[in-house]
Order: sequence, then structure tokens, then C-alpha cells
Amino acid sequence: IFFTWLKTIFKKGGSMGYEFPNTQVADVEKEINLKEKARTDGENNLPPENSEVFSNCENEAITKYDERRHSAVLQAANYLDPIKNKIIGYAAILGKTHFFINEFKNRTEQTLNTAEGRLSNLNKSYKTQDQEVKHFKLANNLSRDPRSLTLVKIIIGILFCVGLFLIEVRVNTKLLATAMTGGEAEGRNISFAVAALNVFISFLAGYFLVKNLNLAKGTEKIISQITLAAYSLFIIYLNLGLGAFRAIAEKKGEAVAWGETQAKVSQAV
Repeated sequence: IFFTWLKTIFKKGGSMGYEFPNTQVADVEKEINLKEKARTDGENNLPPENSEVFSNCENEAITKYDERRHSAVLQAANYLDPIKNKIIGYAAILGKTHFFINEFKNRTEQTLNTAEGRLSNLNKSYKTQDQEVKHFKLANNLSRDPRSLTLVKIIIGILFCVGLFLIEVRVNTKLLATAMTGGEAEGRNISFAVAALNVFISFLAGYFLVKNLNLAKGTEKIISQITLAAYSLFIIYLNLGLGAFRAIAEKKGEAVAWGETQAKVSQAV
């Protein structure tokens, strides 16, 4: 756009060049009557043989050429002077800094500063996380790249835990209903508590404790091993106690057949 504008301006001013007129030698010879002047100089032995000056004919020819040259230079000066003034004016215009250039420059600098700040923060965050990954791999004797926890994996894990919880509640409710005086309602309450320990608490214990078993060394690994062992014994004891409770109830004849729990409770009331 800028160069197109310049071309348009220069076209409006006409041609920027000047062509000097071509002086014809024959015209000068005719104007000074070269042959006649030369013969006269030759008859008068002008200039002498060893002279360092020109003859009259030569001097007149030189003078005529100088006159034509001066006239052409004057014409060129008169033609080019307005163009020179235009160029000076355009140079002054081009030398001015337009307001939108400064505005564009300021916006560009602002964008660069913002991008530099963001990239600096991202770079710092990347270095911090990279150091954490290296420390984790070193602490756990890992040579492979870590497997990132994604949203899909989190959802799958939660759905899996919920599924196990519902299955265990359903199964334990049916098993305990025949051994509870309160029937299925009481069996369901106990099943919720046991399932919560078996599934959700075990999930949390596995998340916070099992991963520490891969540590190369350290107090955290030993504490996690001891805690996990104690929790495992507790869960095993709880489930064995639950099974023993139902077995004792059945042995004493207090258990009823499937589907008869509600009728038995109604008779007791």
C-alpha cells in the first residue's frame, strides 16, 4: 500500500527525469561556418605549428558548444527544481511518525510483555513439575515415564468403587437379613457400614498407602507398610466376624429362609 501511494504521487507530478538535448555537430559547423573559418585560419597560419592555443575556428566552436551546454543545464535546472522541492516535501512527510505507528508499536510491546510473562510462568511451572517427576522416578526406582491421571481414569475409578459398594451392600443385606431381628432394614444398615469400610476406606488406604510401597527407602515406606498391614488385619477380622455372626445365628435356629424376613419381624411385633 505504501509503495502504491508513492507511485501515485510521483505519477501525478509527471516524469522525474530530464533528457538533455542531443547537439548535432553539423548544426554547430553550419552555425560557425566551419569550413570558411578553418580555411582563413589555415591561410593565416593560426595557430603556429608549436602553439599551445586553439585556432579562432576551434575557439568559436568550443564557445558555441559551451553556450548550448549552459542552456541545456539551465533548462534541466528549471525542470528539476520543482521536482526537487516535491521530494523535499515528501521527505518531510515521510519523516513524520504517524500516530497509528506509535499505537501499533505500543500494542505490540504490550503483547510481547504479556506473552513473555505467561511463557515465563509456564516455563517455571514446567521446570517445577519436571523436577517433581524426576524426584518421583528416583524415589520409586522407575525408569519409565509416569502414567498421568486423566479425568476419564478418575471417572472409571469412581464408578468401579461405587459398583463394588452397591454389590456388596446388596449381597450383605440379603445374607444378614435372615440373621437380624430387624430384618432387611437392620441388615442394610450394617451392610452400608461394612461396605463403606471394605470399599471406600480401602480405596483411600490403597491410594495413600499402597503407592508408598514402591518407595526405594525411607520412613514413609515403613509407616505405610505397618499401617496397611494393621488395616488389612482389621478388614479381615471385620469380615470374618460378620460371617461368624450369621453362622452363629443360623446354628441357633434364628435365621429364616430368603424372603421370609419381613413376615417373621411382623409376627415378633
